[in-house]
Amino acid sequence: MSRYIARRLLQAVPVLFGITVIIFTLVELAPGDAVTAMFVPDIGVMADMDEDRMQALRASYGLDKPAPIRYLKWLGGVLRGNLGKSFVTRTPVTEEIVRRLPATLKLTVTALLISLTLGIPLGVITAVRQYSFLDYFATWWTYVAIALPSFFSAILLMYLFALNLDLLPTFGYSTVTRDFGFWDGMLDRLKYLILPATALGIPGMASFMRYSRSSMLEHLLQDYATVARSKGLKETVVIYRHVLRNALLPVITITGLHLPELFGGALVIETIFGWPGMSILFMAGVERRDYPLIMGIGLFSTVLIVLSTLLTDLAYVVVDPRIRYE
Repeated sequence: MSRYIARRLLQAVPVLFGITVIIFTLVELAPGDAVTAMFVPDIGVMADMDEDRMQALRASYGLDKPAPIRYLKWLGGVLRGNLGKSFVTRTPVTEEIVRRLPATLKLTVTALLISLTLGIPLGVITAVRQYSFLDYFATWWTYVAIALPSFFSAILLMYLFALNLDLLPTFGYSTVTRDFGFWDGMLDRLKYLILPATALGIPGMASFMRYSRSSMLEHLLQDYATVARSKGLKETVVIYRHVLRNALLPVITITGLHLPELFGGALVIETIFGWPGMSILFMAGVERRDYPLIMGIGLFSTVLIVLSTLLTDLAYVVVDPRIRYE
């Protein structure tokens, strides 16, 4: 197992390198740079800076050097554990990411738990009760949930539960105008988490339900399930002890593929709900052409996705003891 993990981590190195090259190239192809992004003529921010001062500022940021040299310099800093400093705040990129990372992980992990804990049981129930009203209704709902964009689901949930019913807040991470105790503070943050996590988890919930239903229907007709029934085992034992464990293998694969979608969907959801995660920080970096911040967040997100897919592969061993990695 340890050799397999080491091999997977080594295989991730060229993947990380390739993604950073792609991100850097896209940033370079975008018009303007960090210095031109500082000009906001409408409000007069740095509007009186002449060309000489602009060139001096570019030199101070290292933007006067060719793109390959700047990339290699950034890569050398990464190999030393230094992601550079933000052009705007002048603080280390690592500190910026670490400050925002817990909020993003809290949102994405909660959304994934919602998708799994609701999607898989619904898929199992609809497979066992095939062609029932619940099966037809749940299947119809999955098509709707997958077709709806995340931003539309977010606005719909906000309109229903926040504006109409006034049950949940619409914006922010927690209430900042009141002092709470430990448990009251946790409950307050949970109220702010429900809507964005649900909006982010709805498409995944529908996908997990469809795949788990399809996999369950396939395994319910397998010979081993028939043999288990012929031994006199109860149907619940056949379903949950034998069929479900085998049917979960495709669902685990879909979980690994779903993780990048969660990080991408968080970009929209965090913006709509004002969630103080890495996505808002990334958008601010893009608007300001803050190259170190963009590259650092891109690299960090890629590392999280690579580690998540590795954990997904290791989950196969837990679900199916026949699988062994050498």
